[in-house]
Amino acid sequence: MSRSPLTLLVAAALFVGLSFSGACGTPRSSNGSVTGFKQAGSLGLAFRATWRDQNTGKKLELVSQTHTDAVELYSQARASADTKVQTDEAMRALQKELEARGFAKHAQSGRAPSGGAGQVLEFESPDGARHLGSRSATPEARKAYLECFLVFRDVYNYTDGLQTVENQSGGALFDDQKRKLGTQP
Repeated sequence: MSRSPLTLLVAAALFVGLSFSGACGTPRSSNGSVTGFKQAGSLGLAFRATWRDQNTGKKLELVSQTHTDAVELYSQARASADTKVQTDEAMRALQKELEARGFAKHAQSGRAPSGGAGQVLEFESPDGARHLGSRSATPEARKAYLECFLVFRDVYNYTDGLQTVENQSGGALFDDQKRKLGTQP
């Protein structure tokens, strides 16, 4: 499967962001949380990008280092590993790429309403939240949603996830997931 030049541009931005994150990082206090924003600091602004399937409740989330402390997030076992921490620089690159794909033009202000049908992509910054749904009113908005989702998905998949997951069922967890996806009888 070939990748578009813009997807490769996002991958390059991620590589550069990850390469410099260890060399340029500064220690932070551990007062961040998954649900709240930290104050913008010397590393950048707090960003959160969330994709949610309103039908199933499935959620994938990317947060910036300024938003959530990676050590604090990954050091505690959680029910799911849906949230990943990305560099501030990569999150800024994601924001710019989403804007280039029409997110800013077609998104609505505020957080996405809970429930409903379809899928929604939400981007939060200290300036506020905006969301764009798969069932948007115009064909242009639906096309923008699809393009933005594909960019978000690529960045999410390129981002390492280091989360420990609470798992009482051992290896059966993978069989259960395969059955839910319909890849195993």
